[in-house]
Amino acid sequence: MHDGTDRRHAERQPYIMGVLRDGREVPVQDMSQGQRHQLFLALRLACLERHFEHNEPMPLILDDLLVQLDDVSARAALEIISEIAHVTQSSSSPITTTSSRW
Repeated sequence: MHDGTDRRHAERQPYIMGVLRDGREVPVQDMSQGQRHQLFLALRLACLERHFEHNEPMPLILDDLLVQLDDVSARAALEIISEIAHVTQSSSSPITTTSSRW
């Protein structure tokens, strides 16, 4: 006997939506590659911030972090990474590697 429980469960699965400046919601699959990169970068940085709230600082190595970002977004990301470095009071700075213009 199937009572629709699976369907209700599927409807309640967590999902991520982007919110544009005008308030419109955009599902991840409808985002541009750059928008998806910004979203996932924001999620990774938020996880790092949460980790550092409860754990000892550690070296942070970021590879090709800015490749998909435009200049404005890349500068904003670099500012956030700098803030994270100061907040963690780590004895080492974040290490970033890239083959892009940054």
